Amino acid sequence: MDAEQRMATDPVAAYHQMLRAVDHMKHAGQPDHMKQAGVHPTHATFSVVIDAAGFAGLPHEAERQFDAMTSLHGLHPQANQFTSLIEALARNGQLDKAEAVLDSLAARQPTSALKHDRLTAKSFNTLLGFCLGAGDAARGQRVAAKMHQAGVEPDDVTQARLRDLAKLCERRGGHTGG
Repeated sequence: MDAEQRMATDPVAAYHQMLRAVDHMKHAGQPDHMKQAGVHPTHATFSVVIDAAGFAGLPHEAERQFDAMTSLHGLHPQANQFTSLIEALARNGQLDKAEAVLDSLAARQPTSALKHDRLTAKSFNTLLGFCLGAGDAARGQRVAAKMHQAGVEPDDVTQARLRDLAKLCERRGGHTGG
């Protein structure tokens, strides 16, 4: 079983791989360090690296790695990498940027018939969760409306977050200001 397969089935292995990726990013002097080391990253590699950058408080590094997928490695980001970037930005308080990334993923939908490029509830749930955490009811309502407009079916997580959003709006007396 290779490292990528272990990460998919073992959360501890995934966590340790993320820590190694963060450590590697801190010591990487050039954006194409992976290529120079003879490593050919996959989409999963970039998801892990972008996630790790977000957890490490390095949203700028998450953005840089996301951009490097195409510019240095010829890989086109899929919904998973977009969602990882949304989370990395939102986790670090950059909700405006995270929402813009979600919007850019949504804008790709009409031009892509590929399943791995499709919007999922997870993309919306990720941002919605951080909106709730920040008490940003107005943005949360926008994200929920965008999900509906995109025709993405809510899952159980969505339902719970929408209930929490309704409670947040109610506590604010119906006022949805962020």
